[in-house]
Amino acid sequence: MKRLSAHSAAAHALTFLAQDPEALHTFLSASGLTADELRDRLEDSLILEHALRFIAEDETRARDFCAANGLRAGDLITLIAQLDPEAASGW
Repeated sequence: MKRLSAHSAAAHALTFLAQDPEALHTFLSASGLTADELRDRLEDSLILEHALRFIAEDETRARDFCAANGLRAGDLITLIAQLDPEAASGW
């Protein structure tokens, strides 16, 4: 995995989602956030974690995100665990 912190990767995840209007709409619908609320919470670890989880849930989206960021698919789980160590044991 290239050196990418969990927060940095999650910020990349939000940018990645923003480039796909359908994926962004689905993410916003699933999160219950509006676009304005998302913009206001870009530094929120919970939002960042959920952005990575949302990408990890879809094989094609995960593959494309990992390829764009020099990551392996398994790296997503590691990054999510760094943002939410309490949930890591559930994987």
